[in-house]
Amino acid sequence: MRMAEEGDHRSMDILVSDIYGGRAHKLGLPNDLIAGSFGKCADAEYVEAVKKNSHYRSDVLRSLLLMISNSIGQIAVLYASTLNANRIYFGGYFIRNHPIVMRTMTFAVNFWSQGEIQAQFLRHEGYTSAVGAFLKGVEMFSDSHPEEADPSYMCSWKEHYAGSTALGRFVPTAPLSSSFNVGVLEMECCEMNLSMFPLLRSDIVYRPDTVSLNHDPEAREYWICCMEGSIEKTIVKAVESQSNCADVRQRAENVRRKYLEHLKILREKPFAYGCCNVRNLLDLREQILNQFLFDDAFLNQKRFENERAMEELSAVLKEVDAISNERDRQILVIKGLLAGNVFDWGAKEVVKLMEDNDGLTFKMATAALQKRPWLVDDLDVWLEAYFSNDYRCALIFVDNSGADVLLGVLPFAREFIRRHSKVIIACNWSPALNDITEHEMEALMDGICEKDETIKNAVLEGRLIVCNSGQGSPCLDLRRINSSLCELVVSEGVDLVVIEGMGRAIHTNFDAHFTCDSLKAAVIKTKWLADRLGGSVFSVVCKFEHGSRGTVSS
Repeated sequence: MRMAEEGDHRSMDILVSDIYGGRAHKLGLPNDLIAGSFGKCADAEYVEAVKKNSHYRSDVLRSLLLMISNSIGQIAVLYASTLNANRIYFGGYFIRNHPIVMRTMTFAVNFWSQGEIQAQFLRHEGYTSAVGAFLKGVEMFSDSHPEEADPSYMCSWKEHYAGSTALGRFVPTAPLSSSFNVGVLEMECCEMNLSMFPLLRSDIVYRPDTVSLNHDPEAREYWICCMEGSIEKTIVKAVESQSNCADVRQRAENVRRKYLEHLKILREKPFAYGCCNVRNLLDLREQILNQFLFDDAFLNQKRFENERAMEELSAVLKEVDAISNERDRQILVIKGLLAGNVFDWGAKEVVKLMEDNDGLTFKMATAALQKRPWLVDDLDVWLEAYFSNDYRCALIFVDNSGADVLLGVLPFAREFIRRHSKVIIACNWSPALNDITEHEMEALMDGICEKDETIKNAVLEGRLIVCNSGQGSPCLDLRRINSSLCELVVSEGVDLVVIEGMGRAIHTNFDAHFTCDSLKAAVIKTKWLADRLGGSVFSVVCKFEHGSRGTVSS
């Protein structure tokens, strides 16, 4: 491969320009297109002459490599075309760490498919066979020996970026080192089976991330700088969460060092861990925190915010109940849903307000909201849908602890309960920033029920259900949802999906399409994002879309 990298196939192959000269472009053909591999070798005298060239062997290998790669690309396209596939994944030792093969196959697939099919390559593809064989072997053993079956094989897995090696140089400037290099793929068991969310439209490709940082240098630089700047605050909270541990500061320093090292890699090589996006940057931070035994860095902060919000809950519900007009009441709870979302430790502009001497109150957050018309303002469309539909069951993916879930989400959910709808509140499975988890939400329910009879009755009657999404992230990837929640969504006949929060409704899922009605609500809390979207800090996104009659995802 190293010799082929140095060779020049043009001394072996006949090109279009060798046949048509300068007229090739009139036929719509590029001059450097190969017309015949090793075509020039049909002339024995020519071959004897080029054998004297010091690069003869490299040229032969380059021509041979291109011939094989182009043939593989053509055959792959023919098979993919019969299945109407638009992507082909290549793997194997022939490809691994050989950028010339990747380039050739990419060109071949693009040429033979006329740009309709993409060639794709996997990071750590050398492990795919081993991992697949292991999972298949465990499955076969469990089927044949059910009494000794290991239930963990039914669980889903995800890559643990913090322990995996980065992707090597795609186009090396020098031959790859001959030293012994080992790539590491570290995987993490999700402790449950994860499935595609069943209400996604199957006729539209779902991509969770709104912006690809691989292809947007300005956005990438902003978010990497943002993460570099915010790690100090995260470390402070992590230390506070385990202040009685003797080694807490050393572990916190290790988190800071390792996270900054990973960010440096991503700044230099955005494709190092595959798709670079806000979701993965946030997830990487949580993984590194967990690696150094900080399983819930914002534990104390969440407790404080939950206690403070619980004290205000009765007053907020009383204010809602004082409005007899249903339309006005729905507008109030929508604004409350948005105001609650302001309380976010992932946004530095908000952190400044929350760390102020007087702190950030729910009334202050409500007053800070953008006046209508909002940046994305579907409120009137939502109100029309709300009053013209008797929704059977609403699923709400929630965001932060404290005021967000208790003073924003609960009054909003309570209005559905009053209209005899069921409500499913989907929280995180594991901690991330100050986001609420299922365990924390369930622990709050007794206190909530003591304060409100409507919610208490709904819980007792099974009309208000708390569950987990299967994730531990400030964002939401609907490709990997707890299968138990997916089954519940189908069995309860969910006909409205509500996604709240900047991470879940803007950084991810802003362009997600569902087979049922959907409402995405968030407040933009970072100046850079607000500027890019044409708004300002505390601009409001209230995006409602009617469901499609398309096919339900499986």
